[in-house]
Amino acid sequence: MSNPTETLFELNHAEYSYPGRAPSLCGIDVAFRAGERICILGANGSGKSTLLKLFAGLLFPQKGRFTAFGAAVTEKRMNDDRFALSYHRRVGFIFQDSDVQLFCSTVEEEIAFGLQQQALPPQAVTERTRDMMRMLGIEPLAQRTPFQLSGGEKKKVALASVLVMNPEVLILDEPTNGLDPRTQVWLLRLLQSLSGAGRTLITSTHHLELAARVADRAVLLGEDHAVAADGPVNDLMKNTELLKAVNLVDDSYPDTIDFS
Repeated sequence: MSNPTETLFELNHAEYSYPGRAPSLCGIDVAFRAGERICILGANGSGKSTLLKLFAGLLFPQKGRFTAFGAAVTEKRMNDDRFALSYHRRVGFIFQDSDVQLFCSTVEEEIAFGLQQQALPPQAVTERTRDMMRMLGIEPLAQRTPFQLSGGEKKKVALASVLVMNPEVLILDEPTNGLDPRTQVWLLRLLQSLSGAGRTLITSTHHLELAARVADRAVLLGEDHAVAADGPVNDLMKNTELLKAVNLVDDSYPDTIDFS
């Protein structure tokens, strides 16, 4: 596990644009320490998902620099299988749409896949896979096809396939989207447990209530795709004028609200 004082991720003047489109990220400067609970806040289209994909090593700054665990992360380095395998073992990413993440024939195969890439003994893969299914209460789904599961079940399988790798950092893109209230409560409790175990959690959302429950710190992206604010989540929630300026709330948002 990383040292709590260690800077895990750092972006310096990072920019990214998708082909043929306006910039998605403009001059991003942020640094995250081990063990932090961080929420990336912003209106739809502000660049939240793109920012998370930079941290996950799925995209790379076209300008600026990204450093993780003390080393520069670039597309060239990620093309090195050994570097990529090590990085994705330490950093787990949960897509907003679980269907994008799930691809194996059965739930058990899905959860075992990442472990198999680590060249672990088959018995160890089987034991860790079954332990993870037991922990998340999805043992009855073991031989089911992931694509036939409910939204909540798919989310649990996606989480299991990442958590079985025991990552130091867990990144979640709009994690409660499409989940029923019971599964949302289950997920929030799981995230609290992971944080208590020392994991670094980075979550994106445009729901203010969720941000206050999963994070201590918030990084707010504006519609100009730059960082509009970075600080304690409860302080940011009370800055009504700022939240209106970045189109995250409208005039119906109360001037004072208790997020405790």
